[in-house]
Amino acid sequence: MPSSQVFLLRFVRAALRSNDPVFLKTCQYMMDSHLHLASHASLLPSLIAASSVGATLLLYEVHSAAKYPKVITLEGVWTPTLIHYTGYKIGALKMVIFEMISHALAVYLDSTKFMGALIKYKSLSQHQRLVLAGHLNFRVLEMGIKVVQNETT
Repeated sequence: MPSSQVFLLRFVRAALRSNDPVFLKTCQYMMDSHLHLASHASLLPSLIAASSVGATLLLYEVHSAAKYPKVITLEGVWTPTLIHYTGYKIGALKMVIFEMISHALAVYLDSTKFMGALIKYKSLSQHQRLVLAGHLNFRVLEMGIKVVQNETT
């Protein structure tokens, strides 16, 4: 049975980010941050991978909007190419994207006991301290949550 990682590599290529190792690592961090949820085991690996790409694209957009202000929507980051290659429209991914970003934000607020993903991705030797990157700072995660919430209400 294919894992989320197998789908992730294909979806990262579809997002035109295959030459960006930080993007791939961020997608993997989003997937790892979702592991502790009970719903994780019942989700399709392709859905988890697609959601991690969607969450990462959203966080990249929010981070870049700090320099170049613009209106950000999930539909704006989830392109027709991604719909074609993943088989998912953004509506199917919203809840998982919300959960992934929410957990990453909960780590900053110390409101979770599940710190494994944070500890793993704080490693300098293995992950170049990814969780300290600008696109994963508190403000970006908070704005990412707001974008998802605005589109689900």
